[in-house]
Amino acid sequence: MARILIIAYTNYYQDGRVKRHAEALAERGDHVDLICLAHGPRGLSRGVNIIALPMPRYRGGSNRSYIWSYLRFFVVASLRATRLSRQRPYDVVIVCTMPDAAILCAMGPKLYGAKIVLDVHDTMPELYEDKFKGLLGTLGSRFLRAEERASSWLADLVLAVHEPHRQRLARNGIPARKLRVVLNLPDGRLFRLCRSYGNGLLAKASIKDKSISVYPDGSAPEPEPSAKNSNEFRLVCHGTITVRLGLDLAVRAVGLLRNKIPSIRLHVIGEGDFLPAVKELTVNLGLQQHVTFTPSMPIEQLPAVLAKAAVGIVPNRASSATHLMLPVKLIEYAALG
Repeated sequence: MARILIIAYTNYYQDGRVKRHAEALAERGDHVDLICLAHGPRGLSRGVNIIALPMPRYRGGSNRSYIWSYLRFFVVASLRATRLSRQRPYDVVIVCTMPDAAILCAMGPKLYGAKIVLDVHDTMPELYEDKFKGLLGTLGSRFLRAEERASSWLADLVLAVHEPHRQRLARNGIPARKLRVVLNLPDGRLFRLCRSYGNGLLAKASIKDKSISVYPDGSAPEPEPSAKNSNEFRLVCHGTITVRLGLDLAVRAVGLLRNKIPSIRLHVIGEGDFLPAVKELTVNLGLQQHVTFTPSMPIEQLPAVLAKAAVGIVPNRASSATHLMLPVKLIEYAALG
């Protein structure tokens, strides 16, 4: 049995990738401690010891506030990780980005002999250029590429979410021997896996555990049809609400279709710095009867809500950042049929 620490600047109950990391290791029999932001229950959950730090996640547009929020997390998480390591050293520390510099939180455990895995969820340089335009974005992007290389140098292993992501990290000078791909996939215990196609390619896998059975030829049990409200044509979009993820495009599309499809409804689930602007757009277009908003919810509650929709929407704006993303919600929609 290994002793594993996971450090993530995230809300654990809403972050599917971090949650699956932690629970899969706990199911294997490892001891898993997880340091994250305070949100939801704390303590032992499905074998994972959740250590929630009393601070919120910042989602605004201020550069200074982002840095301050990260620094607070770094200091508190580093102290907690070092104290835990002093009591009983860890075998592995998994640091989940963003930001890449969160790997500094693992330096205490590293001194006590822990191996470090850096799990890069998204590439920060591209995201920064999307969020902050002009000279500020260009200079910030260059700095973040250097930070990405330095953070990866401190790690024993670096994880990417899919192959184009791995190639992008390699182009930035991260040694290929350190890079591995761990796909963003929905939790098979919650989302029924089904046959899915993307760009003409059949997803193939051979996975067997207590709750998932995907066959070598790529086939899987077809999902049971969910009960849909026959009086409306429901669309759904869930996750973080930012400019680059294009939710305003979906709202405008509903505005174009409401006369042709009077029963159309868009259900938005999530939070983010772009949410007020999208709500204002909804009011300005007179779409209050066609677009509804629900706050983020625990992953366990999502499948039942998503299954009520006819169509799942992933309206990302084309950019250097979104080009590298593999949205797990896209695969969740496919898994639900």
